[in-house]
Amino acid sequence: DEEPPLQIYTEFLTRMNVTRGPMLMTFTPLLGMSEVVRRFLRPGSDDVRRFYITMTLDDAEHYDEDQKKEIAAQYPDYEREARISGVPMLGSGRIYPLPEDAIRFRLADHQGGFPNYWRALGAVDFGTWDHPTAAVFARIDRDSDTVYIYDCYRKNREKIAVHTKAILARGGYLPIAWPHDGHKHDGNSGKPIADLWRQDGVKMLKNHATFEDKGGFSVEAGITDLLDRMQTGRLKVASHLNDWWEEWRLYHRAEGKIVKEHDDLMDATRYLIMMLRHAQLPGSGSRRAVAETTLDDYDIFA
Repeated sequence: DEEPPLQIYTEFLTRMNVTRGPMLMTFTPLLGMSEVVRRFLRPGSDDVRRFYITMTLDDAEHYDEDQKKEIAAQYPDYEREARISGVPMLGSGRIYPLPEDAIRFRLADHQGGFPNYWRALGAVDFGTWDHPTAAVFARIDRDSDTVYIYDCYRKNREKIAVHTKAILARGGYLPIAWPHDGHKHDGNSGKPIADLWRQDGVKMLKNHATFEDKGGFSVEAGITDLLDRMQTGRLKVASHLNDWWEEWRLYHRAEGKIVKEHDDLMDATRYLIMMLRHAQLPGSGSRRAVAETTLDDYDIFA
């Protein structure tokens, strides 16, 4: 109960070497990205026995909405996210320093699906065997220039065919934005990675993600565009996308540099925003139009 110093944590581990039993810890990460927290949030390839579960204020269903707001308001700004969402206190290091409510939306509020005139777009961040492949899927309300991310995907240790099947299951008509490393050649086939995805039927955009007005694919410029959308209410993310929120909460800088770990969905989101100009209406020949998607298509509402 409560976070121990690293020396105490490793001493516990030593005492458990005989019984090989489990150790459970529960605490609010008020010490920030400490060595103990880091061992759980950024496990190495050999740390298969270590995992964490985050519980947020929203998971405390015995509170009503007014009580939750009252509880959240009682904490100072600098520790509120740690208290109510389990986000390690990152201070000025957070890349998107906003409250979650600023960009959340509930898919349950769209019972009939999104309007069929809202354009659709997906984006992928290619991974490796050990590094996740990630994708996000969005509908765009052009009248208000607002992007609604309604679904996401993140998985590692799978073949390309598994990833492409997961993308196609979310709508074979969806145009998919992709990064410049899609031009890299696959070690087995010798073909560019993006072409392999095309062969599997994914509707990859013709060119890799670039900015429309300034060209290029600067990470910092993409983050600036995303932050501007978040601050002006023009980016919304479905509240049930736990993988996306997990990355968003921990996306930060160390010594001024972006920490390139556990950021696959963040990268995919950046590619999507860069290529919004290529969003399309659901076509009549689609595998399944997003316009026809209802809450029954999402396990969380089953």
